[in-house]
Amino acid sequence: MKKIFLVIVLLIAVFTTIAQPLCQIEHFTVNNGLAQGVVTTILQDKKGFIWFSTWNGLDKFDGYTFKNYKTSYKDGYILNTNRISQIAETKYGDIWCQAYDGRVYMFDNQTEKF
Repeated sequence: MKKIFLVIVLLIAVFTTIAQPLCQIEHFTVNNGLAQGVVTTILQDKKGFIWFSTWNGLDKFDGYTFKNYKTSYKDGYILNTNRISQIAETKYGDIWCQAYDGRVYMFDNQTEKF
């Protein structure tokens, strides 16, 4: 009787362990390439890229590396601030960015400029 009980308990333990989903959680910081430690919005676009709005620009993550987009005096049009508070994707794949000052800018995915 004890052997049957032990076998049933082991079978239940094995099946409940197998039924649990496997997931891996990674934490990304500035050391991994994130532009800023303060992330205000996270968005996954239609192509699978993960976008982060930070207090130091817009970050795109391809699963391996981060690419930071922010205003620069070299650009023809510059943002008033690099603090992005909200982001949303358009149906064409571009990213609308609301800056900290309340203004809204569009990031063009094709040219990779605001």
